[in-house]
Amino acid sequence: MIIGQLGWLTGGTWIAESKTPAGGPEQMEAVYTWTSGGKAIKYKLVRRAGGKVVPAMEGIMAWHPGKKSLGEVTHTVERDGQWGPVFEKTFKRAQGGE
Repeated sequence: MIIGQLGWLTGGTWIAESKTPAGGPEQMEAVYTWTSGGKAIKYKLVRRAGGKVVPAMEGIMAWHPGKKSLGEVTHTVERDGQWGPVFEKTFKRAQGGE
């Protein structure tokens, strides 16, 4: 199963350093988990800046049999229910992981 190749994302917290629109420091924090059926991976991202934690995005990655591609459906503050290709992010595992 193609989604199984992304299983290494699950089971940890991933951190990306970024900047706020005003240029200040910000962290994006992502947690990936398997769905109960094990056929998709769900995720939740939050932004940490200025002592605040703000939800940024939630989604699910899965194989789309009709499109014959791996994709994701996302829900963000700006938009809902968008299907698109899985894209690469520069996250690293928190607490000294790989």
